[in-house]
Amino acid sequence: MIARTAAPPVAGTLAVAAAIAGNTLEWFDFTVYGLFSIYIAKAFFPAESELASLLLTLATYGVGFVLRPIGAIVLGQYADRAGRRAALTLIILLMLIGSAIIAFAPTYAQIGAAAPALIVLARLIQGFSVGGEMGGATAYLIETAPENRRGLYASWQYAGQAGAALGGAVLAFGLTRLLGAQAVYDWGWRIPFILGLSIAPIGLYLRARVPETPAYLAERRQGRAPIAVLWQAHRGALFKTFCLTIQLTACTYLLVIYMPTFAVHALGVSTDTAFRAASVASLLYLVMNPVAGRLSDSIGRPRQMLVASLALAVLVYPAFLLMARQPTAPVLTAVSGFMAAALSMYTGPAAAQVGEMFPPAVRSTGLSLSYNIAVPIFGGFAPYFVTRFDSGDHLAPAWYMIACAVPTLAALIWMRAARR
Repeated sequence: MIARTAAPPVAGTLAVAAAIAGNTLEWFDFTVYGLFSIYIAKAFFPAESELASLLLTLATYGVGFVLRPIGAIVLGQYADRAGRRAALTLIILLMLIGSAIIAFAPTYAQIGAAAPALIVLARLIQGFSVGGEMGGATAYLIETAPENRRGLYASWQYAGQAGAALGGAVLAFGLTRLLGAQAVYDWGWRIPFILGLSIAPIGLYLRARVPETPAYLAERRQGRAPIAVLWQAHRGALFKTFCLTIQLTACTYLLVIYMPTFAVHALGVSTDTAFRAASVASLLYLVMNPVAGRLSDSIGRPRQMLVASLALAVLVYPAFLLMARQPTAPVLTAVSGFMAAALSMYTGPAAAQVGEMFPPAVRSTGLSLSYNIAVPIFGGFAPYFVTRFDSGDHLAPAWYMIACAVPTLAALIWMRAARR
């Protein structure tokens, strides 16, 4: 292993900013798509009922995850062969294309069935590009970080997601208050997507300035394909990281992204109340992720993740039960914020933990593949499933997250036992 020293503050800040730029763009777009799904449903997916229209929109949201495993293999191997910086630059360019299509696509009323087809195409492009983003960016952060700060550096992946979610929620709240419901329905929902496009040039500039990581330069392989090496020598790590991602992705998409739509559609609260609660939750998630990542550098990541995973599994049912029985603004805000903070204690150390399970020569491919197989199955379609199978008590999200906690807890217990 190559010895590394602490990066100077400016270099460290630049590395983190460059690494999380693509993830921020991804999550900003995904957040505003979720927050404005009711409006997008009317513009692109008119149906016989409001519920049917919303379900079509949420299904399209999930379609973007279909190509993520393919993107993980193609772009993950590209990052392990051509370098982290080259891959991250290509990825953000692809993200820009997908985001631009959504921002400027004509509506169903203007071009008919071609309109939803454009949205599906955009989501497929985004899904392919995002397939390589998490692995490449996390590998860059881990390989840039000092040995005793990997948890802190890598935690900014999820802090960046939180910042994007917060920006999307605040923007959504401001637009609904400033423009009014009808203007948002007609054209205002496009504004967040257009603003989100500005992240891409910033990300391209930052990624052009950062150097390649020493670990990649020292251990890159030009022989067998990284995917073949992973299958032969690192199947156990792939399976463990897959399991560790299940609870993470289910809770993240339901507690951070889908919560405003759930609050409006299922609990019947106003959009203002839902966006306020989402803003508080995203702010706490943003602040607590680096705290949790730094804590894991001191106390150990598997132990912290085990406690956090168990706490989430235990708390999620009473949290949703309280919201279902008392769907008031204070309750929704308090519960959303508390659950987001609890989730950060798991996600904070998670990126570094899974990254450390693979050697540099196959790290990006291993991270991308395990993460992006779990996310489409348990995260991307989670909003659709909990909306479709809501029996009227509005506890479907809680049961879903409890079920997703089981394989994650099993993997963490296995890891702890193996370490002993």
